[in-house]
Amino acid sequence: MGFLAGVVAEINYQEDVKRRADEYMRELLEKRKAVIIPELMERIQNRTEKVAERTARIDYAQSFGLSKQSSVALEMSGQLEFELAKLEKIGKDKVSENYIKSLDTFITNNVDSNEKLAKGIAAGIEAMSEDMSDTDAMSALMTALNATTDEEFSESVAGVNVRTPSLPSTKDFEYRQTAGTRIETSELARMNTQIANALQSTFGEGWTFRGEGDMQFIQFEDNDLTKLFTELSEQAKKRVESAVPGVGVGSPADVSLFIGQAIQNARREDEDGNPVVAKPIEIYNNISDILSSPTTFNWNTLPTQSVDIPSNPDTTPRGL
Repeated sequence: MGFLAGVVAEINYQEDVKRRADEYMRELLEKRKAVIIPELMERIQNRTEKVAERTARIDYAQSFGLSKQSSVALEMSGQLEFELAKLEKIGKDKVSENYIKSLDTFITNNVDSNEKLAKGIAAGIEAMSEDMSDTDAMSALMTALNATTDEEFSESVAGVNVRTPSLPSTKDFEYRQTAGTRIETSELARMNTQIANALQSTFGEGWTFRGEGDMQFIQFEDNDLTKLFTELSEQAKKRVESAVPGVGVGSPADVSLFIGQAIQNARREDEDGNPVVAKPIEIYNNISDILSSPTTFNWNTLPTQSVDIPSNPDTTPRGL
C-alpha cells in the first residue's frame, strides 16, 4: 500500500505542477493580450484613418476630372492636398476644364516618360489595391483575442496588418501649380475688346459688335482678320485657364497685353518706307509659332499687305 500511495501522490503532484504551469502560461498569455491587443486596435484605427484620408483625397481628385494615375502621382509626391485646397477655393463649378485636362496631360506625360516614376505610380496603385480591409484586420484581431496558447496568439498577431502601406517616393516629380479658374463672361468681354483694339492698331482696320445679347460677337470687315481675332480670343482664353508649363499663364489683362504686343511685331515698313503688315491669314496659319516665341519669330517670311486707315471701333464690351 505504501508504494501505491507513493505512486498516486507523485501522479497528483505532477498533475498539480502541470495545472499550475498551465495557469501560469494562461496568465502570461492574458497579460500579453492585455498589452498587445489594445495597441493593435489603436494602430489599426490609425492605419484605417490614414488609408481612408488618402483614398478620400484620391477619389475626390478624380471627381474633379483627374485620372487615377495623376491623382496617385500627386498624392505620392505630397502635392495632392495642396492641389485639392486650391481647387476647392476656386469652386467645383468654376474650375476650368482646360486646367484639369492640361494638368492631367502634363502629369501623365511626365509619368509615361519617366520609367522610374511610372513604376512608382504602378506600385502605389497596387499597394492601395492590396490594402488589408477593416474586416480582415478585425477578423485577425478576434482570432488573436480568442487564442488559447502562446503559439496561436503569435500566429494570429502576425496576421494582423497594422502597418500603413507607404507609397513609393516620387520626390523628383513636381508640376507647376498655377491658374485653374474659369474665366468670367465680363473678363472675356474686356479681354476680347483689348485684343480687337490691338488688331485695329496693327492693321488699321476698325471693328464692330454684331448680334444681340449673349449672341454678340466682334467682327472686322476683313474676313481673314475676323478669323484671326477669333483664334486669338480662343488662345487667350486657354492661356488664362490652362496650367500647361511654359505657356505664360496669367490674368486676362496680362494675356491680352501679351497677345497685343506679339501681334504688333507683324507691322513694319517696306523697302520704300511705307507701312505694311503681315497678312492676317498668314499670321493665323503660324499662330502657334508666333505666340511661342513672338520676339524671335521671323516675321519677314510672311507675305504683307498695306496698312488701312483705321476706323473708329465700337469698343464698348457688352457681354460677349
